Amino acid sequence: MKAMFNFCLVAASLALASCVFIVSADQAEWEEAANRHAVNRDTRLPAHSRADRVASVNGRIEIGPDSELNGISSVNGPIWVGARSRLARIESVNGEILLKDGVQLHQDIQSVNGPVHLQPGSAVGGSVRLVNGTLNAERARIGGSVETVHGEIVLLDASRVERGLQVRSSGKGGHHPVRILLGEGVVVAGLSRFEQPVQIFRHASATLGDYQGEDVSILDWSQR
Repeated sequence: MKAMFNFCLVAASLALASCVFIVSADQAEWEEAANRHAVNRDTRLPAHSRADRVASVNGRIEIGPDSELNGISSVNGPIWVGARSRLARIESVNGEILLKDGVQLHQDIQSVNGPVHLQPGSAVGGSVRLVNGTLNAERARIGGSVETVHGEIVLLDASRVERGLQVRSSGKGGHHPVRILLGEGVVVAGLSRFEQPVQIFRHASATLGDYQGEDVSILDWSQR
């Protein structure tokens, strides 16, 4: 919960930050626009772009394929990262995050109130940290853990998580169990910790490592 709280503070301060970049469809214009604010408008980078940090408030961020960035931050808008792009980290509040085929992200994804989609061949070197959104991963690799409070976790098509699943306590009772789907060929390595009730729908070919939790239901894939 401490990590979630710290992230919420960062996200709240983003709306007041002064280092927000706008990127136009022209790479030369991007270099001239690097110190402007992206507020209440969409931000787009063309294919093969190179940038440090891209951030937005109340607008969509769309990154073209084969691009390289340090970080992306957004409040109230989706983030779409084009195929085969490489970047360090993503932070989002109230918006969808989509990593298209083959995207390589070296550090963490942190998301509050928005779904995260990892398309086939994408990889996250760190952890995927959620609060309320759903994670959907297809043939993806996550080098850290998947952490959530209320969001559903869906791992499909031989996706792999190296450091377990972490379902954090919300501090309040009465919630429905968190749903976790482990599809065909999925591997969850490391120790998983479940601090609130969970229902795990596991395919016969999926592997779940050791776990801790007082209310864990392991159900057949057909019951999902």
